[in-house]
Amino acid sequence: MRQQLGAVLPSLLYLHHASAKVMNAGGVPYRISNPDSAAAAPYSTDFEANIAGPVEHFDMYGEVRTIYSQTYWTRNAPIPLPEELVKRFANGGVMAITGYEIDQVTHDNAPPPPPGDKLGGFSCYPSCDASDRSVPTYHAYNHHYFAWLVGSGAEVYDLERPGKYPNPSWTGVREVEANPQGVPSSIVFKENPGGEYRKSYHGYPSGYAQLLHEPTTWIFEPMQIDTHPRDGTQLTDQVGYKQWLLPAASGNGSVTELYSGSSPLLECPCTDRITKHVNETSGESYVLFTH
Repeated sequence: MRQQLGAVLPSLLYLHHASAKVMNAGGVPYRISNPDSAAAAPYSTDFEANIAGPVEHFDMYGEVRTIYSQTYWTRNAPIPLPEELVKRFANGGVMAITGYEIDQVTHDNAPPPPPGDKLGGFSCYPSCDASDRSVPTYHAYNHHYFAWLVGSGAEVYDLERPGKYPNPSWTGVREVEANPQGVPSSIVFKENPGGEYRKSYHGYPSGYAQLLHEPTTWIFEPMQIDTHPRDGTQLTDQVGYKQWLLPAASGNGSVTELYSGSSPLLECPCTDRITKHVNETSGESYVLFTH
């Protein structure tokens, strides 16, 4: 995830200018589906053009490791933001987020995961994307994700029972120390985008931003499904549609979606990587899959 930062309000700690290059520059360009053609200055999909002030960015990576048909759906270990940013916004600083981008990539020389049974990730300022290779959308299905930016005045905790909307999660974030500015201590980014995550523009108009007090940490909780069978090859070796996207069972009509012929793996497969819990309380019932 790449966060675009902008100095847009006089009360904010202004940021030095750096190029906020577009992460997803290739292929279909960003565009506005219902632009105001009569506007004197049409809304731009340039992350810098709509902001009345300097803009820069930083990168955050969450790790996912799967083999074909596996679902990765769990909360990763907390990822510290780059030390430069944490120091910059300490002691009452406020970060103004003016946009963000998402991609699924393979990355060379990533640091090892933290100790324990959870994967982690890492962050970079301004970026460390020189070795990034985008993963085709037909290799890894991005079902949904939660991503929290958390400040020094907030904490992450486990809910007593999972929230059900917009997607199930055991993760909660709460404020533990109010700040004089009344600025939020956490922000959640949440999408059910399928393949649209990569080319959906997430830039805000000039004068608007999401504010975060003393940011320190990124928490990533992806729900990703591996739809790429491979025999020792790298995740990005093969390109273009391959029949292997549909399991052999589809040949006799036993697919989940009979009309589209979609692979059952494009929704929530039941593998030995996840555990199914059925809960019934007060007339409500729901199914929760956990890693």
